[in-house]
This record gives sequence, C-alpha cells and structure tokens, in this order.
Amino acid sequence: MTSESYGSVVLDVLKQNRKVGKSLVDTYRVGGISLVEKNLSGKLGNRGEKVTKLLIKGIAKTSDGTEVALNIVSDQASKAIEAVIAKVDGVENKYATKVFDVLGRISLPGAKIARSLSSKLAEGTANIQKRAGVQVADKAPRKAPRKAVKRAGSSRKA
Repeated sequence: MTSESYGSVVLDVLKQNRKVGKSLVDTYRVGGISLVEKNLSGKLGNRGEKVTKLLIKGIAKTSDGTEVALNIVSDQASKAIEAVIAKVDGVENKYATKVFDVLGRISLPGAKIARSLSSKLAEGTANIQKRAGVQVADKAPRKAPRKAVKRAGSSRKA
C-alpha cells in the first residue's frame, strides 16, 4: 500500500479542477457559436451575417482569454503548493516535523474526499462536453495579446 501525501492529493484536486474549467470553457465556446449560428446565420440579410461574425469572434476571444487565465491561475496555484511542500519537507526540527505529519494525517481524508468529488465533477463535465458535441483536444490555448497600458503619470512632465 502506497502512502499518499496531503500535497500530492491537493495537486490532484487542482489538476481535476483545471480539467473541469477547460471542459466548461470548451462547452461554452462550441455551444455559444452553435446557438449564434442557428439563430442568426442567414437571417436579417447582410447585417445578420455581420452580427453573427461579431458574436462568434467575441465568444472565441472570451473563451481564449478565459483559458489563458485558467492556465495561469492553475499553474500559479500548483507552483505555490509545490513550494509549500518543499518547505515542509525541508524542515529539520523534529517537533515541527511531527506536527506537520499529524496535520497531514488529520487533513488527508478530507483532501481525498475533495479529490474524489473533483474527479467526479471532471467526469461529469467531460460527459456534458461529449453530449454537446465538443471535440476534446489537448491543445494549448492561444495566448491573448498583451495590450500596452498607458499609465496616468507617465506622460506628465514635472
């Protein structure tokens, strides 16, 4: 029987939650585009086509931006957990080590329940995704272009 650490379980929960987020974004993208195309495409003449293209572009841009944000937040959270794990593993005080071990054993069952729930949620969103006709692909999302931000004080002269 292998012993699991609290940190590895938390990292699994983050991984599953990332899958859930990606599934939801992909489903939004495909469902939104499909809805717009069904209801506007071919209607209102040329204006309907322009509105359809504009809405589809907005849905795609929103989805791409959300995926980028999801990846950034997920990566930062994973790195933070890994940093905490490394610090705890590096503690050499025998009393502190015992305290961390006890805290890990106490909180591990709750973390395992969270992992189980997030896994079931990931499976459920994957099923919804399949029913919605979303192609599941492990592609990296496009990075949203960064816009230059003008600072209020940078253009003023003293």
